[in-house]
Amino acid sequence: MELDRRSMLVGATAALVSACYRDSGGPRPQVAGALPVDYRDVSLEGPHAILDASRFPARYREAPMLAREVAAGRLPPVRERIGRDPLVIEQLHEIGRYGGTLRRAINGPNDIAGVVRFASGPDGFLYWDPLWTTPRPNMARDFELSQDGRMVTLFLRRGMRWSDGAPFTADDVLFWYEDLYLDRRVVPAPSESLRVDGEDVAIRKVDAETVQFVSPRPFPLLVELLASFTDIGGPSFYGRSAMGGFAPRHYLSRFHPKYRSEDAINREAQEAGLLNWAIYLKKRFDCVVHLNPSRDTDLGIRINLSYRRHPEIGDLLGDARFRRGLSLGIDLETDIVDPTLAIQQSMAGELQLSLQLSGAADPFMNPEYLFPYTALGVGGASGVEYARWFQSDGSAGERPPDEIVEVMELWRTARLQGLEQRTEMACELIRRHVDRVFSIGLVSGGFTYRGVHIRKKNLRNVPRRIVNSQVVKSPANGLPMTFYFA
Repeated sequence: MELDRRSMLVGATAALVSACYRDSGGPRPQVAGALPVDYRDVSLEGPHAILDASRFPARYREAPMLAREVAAGRLPPVRERIGRDPLVIEQLHEIGRYGGTLRRAINGPNDIAGVVRFASGPDGFLYWDPLWTTPRPNMARDFELSQDGRMVTLFLRRGMRWSDGAPFTADDVLFWYEDLYLDRRVVPAPSESLRVDGEDVAIRKVDAETVQFVSPRPFPLLVELLASFTDIGGPSFYGRSAMGGFAPRHYLSRFHPKYRSEDAINREAQEAGLLNWAIYLKKRFDCVVHLNPSRDTDLGIRINLSYRRHPEIGDLLGDARFRRGLSLGIDLETDIVDPTLAIQQSMAGELQLSLQLSGAADPFMNPEYLFPYTALGVGGASGVEYARWFQSDGSAGERPPDEIVEVMELWRTARLQGLEQRTEMACELIRRHVDRVFSIGLVSGGFTYRGVHIRKKNLRNVPRRIVNSQVVKSPANGLPMTFYFA
């Protein structure tokens, strides 16, 4: 099959377009060079959490290294360490055994998401089941969406603890919400994950184990945002920007001027080589392992749609006809720049084009791949001034051309709809993104997003086929804590 450039653009945004397809059981489109494997012969599979307490084990076991700590009197017995509502997982095939070192390939120093997606848990209140159809309780033992779709109630696991033994309670959620998220010295702008039609979603504490997310409008998508790889879906990735949905109050309050002298914290920050207490606090909340520099591999070119440093170039980049022509003559020779410099240039609007991810499996979980959505980090590469206009509801930045404003408005309307209508509108969003060439695809992420993976033969409990997407934090949705070496 011969592919023209427009087909390649569609292919390169395959992760986005996947939101528009539902398996009808009929024939699937063939791609030149595709492997002769019909994955419909292998069912999606994976482990899952047991929700029925009557099926919980009558006694608990633990790793030999922890048993030695108990024997030496340095840890209490395992039953005393586990709370009233343990997370019990029914493994895919069998209960494994302890031992061995698991090694995983990553793309390079910027593959922070690759590290988080394997090692983080999942780490949110909820997570997606292996079929990517139903959010499941994780750090919450249960949850409820009100009949009017305006309120999500989370029932936290009782007896849950942080790694240092401190209790995890609703106070950790309220601390994150009131002292980090709402403090514009820490989080500069509100997140669209907690906004509906320009109004805020509020978080309130009911009791020590119960919190509620209250929206001004029906917002059923909120449950999915809590279960997905988003800035309210857990802090393992987003903690470095003080997002995540919860934070250790007993620890991070030491670095917040509400609880200590601002001058004292600023002195500590400066001694650590940091500008102020807010940056210092976020550094203390950074859960990511940082790697030595090397080259990365990404999927496409993001175009700075609001580039203004050189007006004549900005006019060209803002013209869909030029972007289409540009997509036909890409020179794949690229310059690798320092990631920190790239972020600074992105937030300053100085980048014209940048090599980055250009597709997402769900436009409502990763809108920064769809249009100029955020001015923070490399997300500003799509048009930082337009993103500021969007995030500020028009009070800052620069109003985009109508074709971009229409996409922004359609996205905001679609995210409030039920699943069926939201999916139809998502397809329209993706069609507009592709037709107007808001980004230029280079390499299809089809294999990456659709489940090709390699494992060592003696690594067990690994699903043969599972939804593979950034949104569900694959392979975290396969619950790697159940993997073991035979």
